[in-house]
Amino acid sequence: MTEQATTSYFVGVSPGAEFISKLLRKWRDSTAAGGSSHKAISVESAISLDWYIRAVSLGADEPVSVSDLSYYIKGLNSLIGAGSYQTLNKLLDDVIGRDINIQVLLAFARASFPVRSEIVGWRNFVSKSADLLEAKGKNSETLLRGLI
Repeated sequence: MTEQATTSYFVGVSPGAEFISKLLRKWRDSTAAGGSSHKAISVESAISLDWYIRAVSLGADEPVSVSDLSYYIKGLNSLIGAGSYQTLNKLLDDVIGRDINIQVLLAFARASFPVRSEIVGWRNFVSKSADLLEAKGKNSETLLRGLI
């Protein structure tokens, strides 16, 4: 089993070894039977969400390093680069329901801004982010300047 296979995640699914084995078997059966490999799902096409899991696992008051923020933004940008806007929309929606670090929240908002028209729930995400910031005693107008 590859490192990528054990650390890849699908939205809503944390695959275990059994899941990965079934997925690989299905892919191999499909390609061996003359099926096109691009129609089958391979482990390599799985989207790694390790960056997201680390970001939301961070405590709300825990300090965030620049390298950590860079890692989270790089992960978000990988979704954007892959055109996985539906996945990104689900993740941004999920973030709002968590007690997330403010710097991480702002990084997600700013990094997703260039593709806001592709993300169905982006306006709702920013609006709820503003509410969350205000509830924590922060000035959302200043922190979200240019996004609202």
